[in-house]
Amino acid sequence: MIRNRLSELLSERGLKISRVAKDVKIARSSLTSMAQNDSEMIRYDAIDKLCSYLHISPSEFFEHNPINFDFTFDEEPNYKINDVFEGFEVTANITHAFSIENFDFEILVDVELDNRQKLNFDLDVSYKETEKITNSQHRFIFTIKNEDENIGLKKYVDSLSAGLKNLLFKKINQKLSGYVSEIIVKNIDDIEELFPNKGEKSTTLHKEILQTDSRLSSDIFKEY
Repeated sequence: MIRNRLSELLSERGLKISRVAKDVKIARSSLTSMAQNDSEMIRYDAIDKLCSYLHISPSEFFEHNPINFDFTFDEEPNYKINDVFEGFEVTANITHAFSIENFDFEILVDVELDNRQKLNFDLDVSYKETEKITNSQHRFIFTIKNEDENIGLKKYVDSLSAGLKNLLFKKINQKLSGYVSEIIVKNIDDIEELFPNKGEKSTTLHKEILQTDSRLSSDIFKEY
């Protein structure tokens, strides 16, 4: 695994992204994405400018650990999703549009070590609840039913730095969010041209679902 340390480097120096963006002439949006490790590719000239500006070497800009994790999601999950449609057109609250009765699937985790040795772990994942964040925002929560059987996986995750653990946490939850939302969208009818609140742009049920995050509640994958 590899990540950049831009967020920590700026924090250590008390620098704000807006100031750095102006000084090194890199778009603020690009720097923000970079600091959050959302960019899969970083241009060489951007690395050069930032290293010169921060007075560091490229080896200090990046953090690397030879362990790699790959996630494969079940192609045939077991689920039951029911349409509700009680007041969703007015509230845009997705819990009024459908309910998840059950949602179970496997995540296959492949771990590659620095000696090219590969280890395999199978996680049995199950829907727990829909968590309310705000009146109109929610999050689907899932748990690992056989977490106690995957102590070996936890050992390798725990060997990572806090920064790499966060990167792994983000990676698995981004994949989970896309996986869950796409399945829900395929199984319920859409509602178009919704106006949840005065002044807000119109939306659709499917758009709301695709923008809803899923989160794996786990002692193995945690945010630090």
